[in-house]
Amino acid sequence: MLYNVSMLNDLDFGLKILSVHSLSWDKQYKYAYPRPFHAISFRLEGQADFTHGDKTYSVDKNQIIFVPKNYDYTINSKTNEKIVVIHFDTDTIYSEIETFSPSSPDIFISLFEKIAHVYSTKGIGYKQKVYSLFYEILEQMQIQNKHASSVNSSVNKNFENSIDYLYKNFSSTELTVSTLAKIAGVSEVYYRKIFNQLFGVSPCKKLNELRLKKAQKLLKSGYYTVENVAYDCGFNDVKYFSTCYKKNFYHSPSKDISKIFKVIQTK
Repeated sequence: MLYNVSMLNDLDFGLKILSVHSLSWDKQYKYAYPRPFHAISFRLEGQADFTHGDKTYSVDKNQIIFVPKNYDYTINSKTNEKIVVIHFDTDTIYSEIETFSPSSPDIFISLFEKIAHVYSTKGIGYKQKVYSLFYEILEQMQIQNKHASSVNSSVNKNFENSIDYLYKNFSSTELTVSTLAKIAGVSEVYYRKIFNQLFGVSPCKKLNELRLKKAQKLLKSGYYTVENVAYDCGFNDVKYFSTCYKKNFYHSPSKDISKIFKVIQTK
């Protein structure tokens, strides 16, 4: 992973947020003229290369890139792209592009989508909320950068293996935090601590999030019952599944079942 967030260390608090945009475009190659503002963006979809002079910076889905003001570059979008970008100004001078690969992109997906929504809807107190979310983004970048370095130097590969195992086996009813800790080679208490620092949630909550996201997709397909989905997504108890679902999506799982079939009665 690439962790490079030195631009955050000297960012002053006199900055001014100019705009926030949710943008998308098709595969293309274009030149960007120097602009009188800084830009920090998160890629929800796509992959692109930014080239300035003899330096090229590759940015993939779920990565962040910072481009200083008065900075021209070419951008080669290799696929269709969808991003959220924040334009801002500050007296601090920057001379290089910075990139950052989050260890927990879900946190940034939520923050960038939220800041774009708040800015576009412009409700009461939206300016204060935009600034609050912006600093929360910067805070999360610092937190993930610091603790990723800590994990890389100590647990390193074993911890990464446990995360891979989590994403591949979250639907199993047999998967526990104890199992993940054993794969990482650390105690369960320490595993919970490091996991929380990296992802901003406990491993149990992350496990439930993955299961519930899969459950919602299965329900919306229209092919499964609530009971089927509960067990297929790792829940041993349908009632507990329904409780978790309501808490996460604010409605019952049955409400998300797509009505794509119609029962035809035959004589």
